[in-house]
Amino acid sequence: MRVTYVLHTAVWGGAETYVARLIQELLGRMTPTVVAPRPVPERLLRALPSGVEVRTVDGVGRKGDLGALVRLVRTVRSTRPDLVHVNQSTPANNRYGLLAARLSGAPFLSTVHSPEPARSRPQKLLLPLLFRDVRTVITVSDETQELLVRTLRVPSARIRVVPNGVPLPDRPARRRTGGGQPVVAGSVGRLVREKGFDVLLDALDLVVRERPGVCLRIAGEGPQRATLEARAHDLPVSLVGEVTDTASFLDDLDVFCLSSRREGLPFALLEAMAMGVPCIATDVGQVRTALGAAVLVVPPEQPSALAQALRQLADAPSVRASLGEKGRALVENRYDVRLMAARTMELYEQAVTRATDGRREPERT
Repeated sequence: MRVTYVLHTAVWGGAETYVARLIQELLGRMTPTVVAPRPVPERLLRALPSGVEVRTVDGVGRKGDLGALVRLVRTVRSTRPDLVHVNQSTPANNRYGLLAARLSGAPFLSTVHSPEPARSRPQKLLLPLLFRDVRTVITVSDETQELLVRTLRVPSARIRVVPNGVPLPDRPARRRTGGGQPVVAGSVGRLVREKGFDVLLDALDLVVRERPGVCLRIAGEGPQRATLEARAHDLPVSLVGEVTDTASFLDDLDVFCLSSRREGLPFALLEAMAMGVPCIATDVGQVRTALGAAVLVVPPEQPSALAQALRQLADAPSVRASLGEKGRALVENRYDVRLMAARTMELYEQAVTRATDGRREPERT
């Protein structure tokens, strides 16, 4: 089976991580091609297995950019796909990828990662038309599924919830139980408003007033770096930039914090849980329903609640150890990347089979 993945951004993030991990797991069962806008993120190129073909295109940068749209359609067609998989951070993102997939002549499906509603009137009118012909829409959370049904009128029968999955490391992160060392909290993500790092900094400010032995490390880059650096002034915070070895970064943490304002089921949180790092997460997307007692859940955009959870874990090494063990066990049982890949491959096979059956002429009697 030849599967063409259509990406829409030149930035490495959770949606690109998803594609790279699917390809890593399914390489022996299908032949992938990635269609991506220039410049392709270096981290994506490093994450893809050797020999995977990447075709670059000019991104469709504005409405009415017919030349770029035509080139995108031609590029997708030229891969001669048996199936096109369109990767969408939100329902509105990569809408041109949906159109290109529809015009490719191949069966296609999409994955929508984040439950962000359509904002503008044109989006609200156009997106239901684009999603009308998508036979299968994969979402990573029930919240995203509900949004697609409610606002874009996607039939619920066409939506499949396939939770994100991550590799399970051979060993959990190192445990530090005190001895006068500072408690190291950390987070990973693009430095954008949606990730709520400003809230995390405000929470740390509240914590260190009463418990000075807590520090924070944030891995990632993005447009809010300067703003966050200014906000972190005089706080024990390190903005370490992009990290290529996420496992090593997580290995040095005592607590992982997800402070996002909006998510589906984020890879960064699952990766920390897989390492056995105790986690605090805001009540967004699928976090509460999917992860339950395996993380400490706090309301989004409330620094005081996040600070209280940080204090609770900072003061109790045994609680940190117990929570880390629960998180790792949950990932092993429900959110292993092999489960995500197997469920997605089933949907690929179903889509191709339906298309083949639809083209088959009725038998003559």
